[in-house]
Amino acid sequence: MIEVIEAHPELLGIGIDEDTAIVVRGDRFEVIGRSYVLIYDNQTTTDAGGEFYFLAPGYRYNL
Repeated sequence: MIEVIEAHPELLGIGIDEDTAIVVRGDRFEVIGRSYVLIYDNQTTTDAGGEFYFLAPGYRYNL
């Protein structure tokens, strides 16, 4: 995912692990399955760039 983020920093990055999925409803999604989803959010920037989030099953995220 790092190469894609470096090439397209304006995009929201979503990495979905094996045996895991997201269910999108409107502008939100929920993580389901056995593992995690990695989010790179360029809208919440720091001096080093956007922020990364690891979301476990049951967590929700506003797109």
